[in-house]
Amino acid sequence: MMNNPWITFFIGLGIGLLIALILFVLRLRDRNLHRKEQNGLRKIVSQKMDIEAESLMAMRADIKKVKEENENLRISLNTLSQNPSKKEILQLEIYQRALDKLSVMSPGFAPAWQTALQEVEAEIEEAKTGIRPLLRKLMPKKIVSATKPKEITQ
Repeated sequence: MMNNPWITFFIGLGIGLLIALILFVLRLRDRNLHRKEQNGLRKIVSQKMDIEAESLMAMRADIKKVKEENENLRISLNTLSQNPSKKEILQLEIYQRALDKLSVMSPGFAPAWQTALQEVEAEIEEAKTGIRPLLRKLMPKKIVSATKPKEITQ
């Protein structure tokens, strides 16, 4: 029976096809396992990207909110630093009324006031320019007042 070449051919063909079928089934199973694993990884990566996108949008919204708040605070600071307070305006009004009363009540006050005012204005202008502001920043107040030139009164 084994002498017939066709029988041995079909037995060899059957064994070869059986081995090929087994390898094919194993390959399909491995491919399905890899596909499931790949789909699981895709799902995880997709979820992670969604979470990161949400957090990024939240951070951008927070940054935008903080920038707007910062701009509002900057504008408020500029506005408040330029406008005098009610207390300062009231103090200036008090000084102005006192000056008006002194001008009326004291006959020699107005010219003395004008000269004192001009001297103080000149001192302020001098204090803004020159070496005195630099000395004032570098040294304590007592040293600066000691370096102030003294006028000779006669």
